[in-house]
Amino acid sequence: MPIWNFNEIQRTGDLRYLIILDTYNELPIINNLFLNKLQSKWDALEIEYLDRVGVEEDYKRFVLDQKEVLISALECVIESDDFKDTLHEILENRFKDKYKKSEETVVTFEDNLAYLEGYYGFQIDLNNTSCIKYFTYLKAMKKRIEIENNHG
Repeated sequence: MPIWNFNEIQRTGDLRYLIILDTYNELPIINNLFLNKLQSKWDALEIEYLDRVGVEEDYKRFVLDQKEVLISALECVIESDDFKDTLHEILENRFKDKYKKSEETVVTFEDNLAYLEGYYGFQIDLNNTSCIKYFTYLKAMKKRIEIENNHG
């Protein structure tokens, strides 16, 4: 999967970015069955990502908490239900309270992209660079910087 699609799913929670389209200006309307299939694919991709790249425990917890909020948001879109809307609001507020950070300390996808491109000296094509390759670049850069800091 291209890193652009991965980032859009992370940013918006919209699993329709898993669908290969010529353009993403208008996303297709999907039914509940297809959404469940996309969710299964996304779950498998997340597991593969975590197995290959590995992440710190704090980030794993963040992703799992975020996933719970995103799934509840999708359920609200699919089925209009006051109970689900209230549950989503509670989950979203709990998530926001738990992960409050000032804007200055949050490293965005765009920040990481700029660091990578500056560090390696080439531009990363978001539409053709796979998630695995992108995160491998990040992991290697972090490792080299840690080695340089410990020996420098």
